[in-house]
Amino acid sequence: MGKELSNEVPKLYVIGLGPGDPGLITVMGAEVLRKVKLVFIPYSTSSNRSLAYTIVSKYIGPDTQVVFLGFPMVKEPSKEVLMGNARAICDGLRRYGSAAFVVLGDSSLYSTFYRIKPFIDCDYEPIIVPGVSSIMACAARAGVNLAVGDESIVILVGDDIEGLMRATGFADTIIVLKGSADMGRVASLLRNYEYSVTYARRCYMDGELIINEPSGELPRDYFSLVIARRIYK
Repeated sequence: MGKELSNEVPKLYVIGLGPGDPGLITVMGAEVLRKVKLVFIPYSTSSNRSLAYTIVSKYIGPDTQVVFLGFPMVKEPSKEVLMGNARAICDGLRRYGSAAFVVLGDSSLYSTFYRIKPFIDCDYEPIIVPGVSSIMACAARAGVNLAVGDESIVILVGDDIEGLMRATGFADTIIVLKGSADMGRVASLLRNYEYSVTYARRCYMDGELIINEPSGELPRDYFSLVIARRIYK
């Protein structure tokens, strides 16, 4: 059951759950999940599944209420979808006084929360709880050093080929996320500009795959990325 809200401003804890392994959630994130009585979990309406729930379920109590918020896997969700989910968040905050909104990876990097944040028009205090991003997880899994000294890093999405070409002019490390694009083409382009390339998919999840210096076609998977390190001779 919910509780009547006091004069205190409701708190919304935005928790990064890490890359997919329940053991990689932060201590702070786990503590918040054990404490709150309401958790909002975004899920993909195209698959009707939520990897986030499998992580959250290991930490929440039996009386914690879970509200699933559907988001289509498109570049720009409609305003109607975002407004509807924002209303659900405000309703929950008014009833419970605090809640958690969880995302895979880190809470500040390509986070679903920042898509919906402009539409949350009720009074609340966002508290951002960081998590392990897929970039850090896959670099660790593959044993790839991302940068040393004053080296630069550029992060791109898979379909930004123009940005990729610009980045080859100066970046020591290029990371390409959201591999539903043609990552084989991305890897080939980067090798042509003298980068050492690693393809990583679903790090710390079922179906994990890591390929050093890949060639040819690569699996198209939203949970994949390419890490490229410039080769200095």
